[in-house]
Amino acid sequence: MTLPDIYGSSQLRLIRSIAEAMTLQLDLVQLAARVAELVAEAVGADVCFVHIVNNEKGTVSLIGATPPFDTQVGHVELPLGEGVAGWVARNRVPAVVPNKWEDRRYRYIPELRGEDYRSLISVPLLRQGDVAVGVLNVHWRDTIEDLEYRLYPLKDVANLFAGAVENAMLHARIIQREAEISKFAKSFLSATEMERRRVASEVHDGVGQVLLSLLFHIDAATSIISSVDQELIKELDQSRELANMAVSEVRRVISALRPTVIDDFGLPGALEYLKRIYPSLDIALDIGEIGEISPEVEVTLYRVCQEALTNVSKHSESDRATIKLKRFGGEVVLTVIDKGVGFDPLAPRKTESFGILGMKERMELLGGHLEIYSQPDAGTTVFAHMPALER
Repeated sequence: MTLPDIYGSSQLRLIRSIAEAMTLQLDLVQLAARVAELVAEAVGADVCFVHIVNNEKGTVSLIGATPPFDTQVGHVELPLGEGVAGWVARNRVPAVVPNKWEDRRYRYIPELRGEDYRSLISVPLLRQGDVAVGVLNVHWRDTIEDLEYRLYPLKDVANLFAGAVENAMLHARIIQREAEISKFAKSFLSATEMERRRVASEVHDGVGQVLLSLLFHIDAATSIISSVDQELIKELDQSRELANMAVSEVRRVISALRPTVIDDFGLPGALEYLKRIYPSLDIALDIGEIGEISPEVEVTLYRVCQEALTNVSKHSESDRATIKLKRFGGEVVLTVIDKGVGFDPLAPRKTESFGILGMKERMELLGGHLEIYSQPDAGTTVFAHMPALER
């Protein structure tokens, strides 16, 4: 291959081919393999390697190669600064090596059969103010006389390909962070539910048992008091009524804190159970087939529904509500509707309800979102859209 051929039309064809490959929306490994193939063909090399820099780990890893070394992708890794590729990544300058066996920077890797190749050029992939995101290594079996001239097309390729590498790395980092956030959200919700169960158990074993004991004592006192002492009997009857109300409230709180009904009957059964927790409301259910969803999604939708019904009971001035639960593809949608007094969402308020904030935060932790629609004298509708995370 002559110098004009390398530095002229061949270089333009190479750049054009790589630009076209970058428009195919290949993943980074596929694109790196294609770039390695195009580069090796364009500069007459025997093999080409594409490495990626991981600054957090301090390594340079193989992500693309021409055959037969494509099988080593993901298995070859160098500390940043070691080997020619590691040195180029750290120093952010190209290396032209006519004979790698005479170069102190070279590090032999048996899997890459370095003994079969003599000359190499290593070029950094630079982005954002000379930050190296990768390295392009090109090898020849024999000594190449005009080796330094082959550096020019490789630098142009490196500059073009570096943008794709950086974007892919950012995308991968975003996906990783989203996975970490999702994992944290599940752990957080799990810990919250465990704490709720602990509190429910303490309320049941503490306050609940004291109230039951109080009822027994009131009944015992009533049975031994003379029937002529009507005032005292009246007071005891009122005390019994208050104690029964307190017991009912404690049971409601325990049920709210610890929805074990989800474990027993799943989310549809738990929503049916809410009729018992809110006896003052006439609740209509419209529940479709939702398939298998994760426990975190079930608990979150249950809590949202619970809070929405509490708002209906306290603020809507309505004794009716409708709960709908449907699945649409990869999304589960919970809807709670009332025909009460409603409110003006645009009206200024000093602060947003802690209940509404709690619902929104719960939804967002698992990638869902909450929508509330209301108008004065036209009721309120709560939509909870949640990704159907499977078990």
